[in-house]
Amino acid sequence: MRPRAYPSATKAASRWFPKHERAFSTAVIDSGSRVGTVLALPVVTALIALVSWHFSFVVLGAAGLVWAAAWYWYYRDPREHKHANEEEREYIANHGARLEETDDEDAVNVRWRDLFKYRTVRGMMLGFFCLNFVIYFFLTWFPSYLKDARGLDLAELGTLGTLPGITAIVGAWIAGLVADRRIRRGADVTRVRKTIMVGGLLGGAAIVFAAPASSVYVALIFLAISYASLAIAATGIWSLPGDVAPSSRHVASIGGIQNFASNIAGIISPFLFGLLLDVYDGSYGPSFGVAAGVAVIGALTYAFVVGKAEPLPPLTPRKQDKQQDS
Repeated sequence: MRPRAYPSATKAASRWFPKHERAFSTAVIDSGSRVGTVLALPVVTALIALVSWHFSFVVLGAAGLVWAAAWYWYYRDPREHKHANEEEREYIANHGARLEETDDEDAVNVRWRDLFKYRTVRGMMLGFFCLNFVIYFFLTWFPSYLKDARGLDLAELGTLGTLPGITAIVGAWIAGLVADRRIRRGADVTRVRKTIMVGGLLGGAAIVFAAPASSVYVALIFLAISYASLAIAATGIWSLPGDVAPSSRHVASIGGIQNFASNIAGIISPFLFGLLLDVYDGSYGPSFGVAAGVAVIGALTYAFVVGKAEPLPPLTPRKQDKQQDS
């Protein structure tokens, strides 16, 4: 469900929030996965200790179904929501929200497959691949790392193991607020987005310093810096589809395209981490080194491949042949 939920949430944010509120709203939305990770560690470890690992799947699955039902019942488009008045709708439309009435007629006709012809979209795919490559360590191997490499027991895993996730939540929220404030005060949107994404991915490379750390606490500091930096970068990454989509109809499509690439990383990263652990007798140093290198590649991609944070122009026949970029 998660790969589908993110593009839909991105489109919802682009419709409900003006450009100068997009980063913080995206940070709050994206932090849901961090909150889930933080809560899952103590909850799942407690369920495993008290009942069994089978029961943890039942509880988590039921929670997901309840939330999906609540969202389906409550969410509506700004034009249809009973709690949104005309003044709010006008404010949203006049300050950069992606709505049909603000669409360029030619942009609406850009075909889905032609989105891949934009260099910016391809860059977004590669950049998000790099970010998720590192993040998937925290979603998959992180508990094993604390248990096997650092010797934490279940109780410690349920407490100390939450620190990087909590740091990531707080860091992303602060970054979203700062980015929105900068844009509200007239800062260039492209510069703000790229500063967040490039800086965040470079900070994510701090994971490389966790392996040789002298203690679990020092390692957790570097892991917290890495995870928080990646979460900060994600606020810009998930704001971009609303910024660059040719029309409001393409926001979720571009979100889905970059999410597709990022989830390929979700397949490769855990496998490669495991392979390197086998090859290097359980040492996390090589795995963290590879992750740091991928994070740097992601930073360079957002710096030099991804274009401006503004709607991509419609493709003319000549530009389609040349695979026109923004």
